[in-house]
Amino acid sequence: MKNLRFHIASLILIVTIIVAFTLPKPKYQGTSILQDLNMPFTLGNQWQSVDYTNNLSTTKDDRFNFLSGAFARIYGTQDGKSLLFLILDAGNFHHPQLCYGGSGFKTKELSLTELTTQNKAVKVRTFLAKKDSGETIVVMYWMVINKQKVDWTEQKFAQLWHSLFNKKQVGLMTRLDIPVSENKIDDAVTLGQKFIKDLTKNLSNEKQEWMFGR
Repeated sequence: MKNLRFHIASLILIVTIIVAFTLPKPKYQGTSILQDLNMPFTLGNQWQSVDYTNNLSTTKDDRFNFLSGAFARIYGTQDGKSLLFLILDAGNFHHPQLCYGGSGFKTKELSLTELTTQNKAVKVRTFLAKKDSGETIVVMYWMVINKQKVDWTEQKFAQLWHSLFNKKQVGLMTRLDIPVSENKIDDAVTLGQKFIKDLTKNLSNEKQEWMFGR
């Protein structure tokens, strides 16, 4: 009898998972978190920015149902350096390397990068994306769900949990895309580190927890 109950419970769980992940999903409804973060347009005298959000391909295509909203700005320095600062509010995350690969880039995983905020140090995934034309970009990214920094496995479990029980989550992927000049990868990494340090000087503790975790 105990074995029968176990098998029935297992079958119910399997069916629930299949239903949760195979039936057509409605458009993911996020929160107002991107508006609440309210990123500054300027960071002292070091960084100026222009909005890039409207340039993103967040179309009405059903393939983008996982995505509720996006924030994107290009920040630049007075000496001509720049980067794209991107935050995605999503129900689940797509791997940036796959996205770049689909856009004609060849990618190479790099060592983790340590970013220092006003509250903590976090290590983030980093890779190099390069086209045959020579266009090269260093990409740093990390994921935070409900103020907890997660890796790919953890975010999949979180996605499963929230899907099964219809729980609301705040899932953010933050990304820095930094053009590389003359293959100066270390300089691009340093620029990203400096940007995060300067950015978090202008953010409250609450905003930093949403973006980097507690």
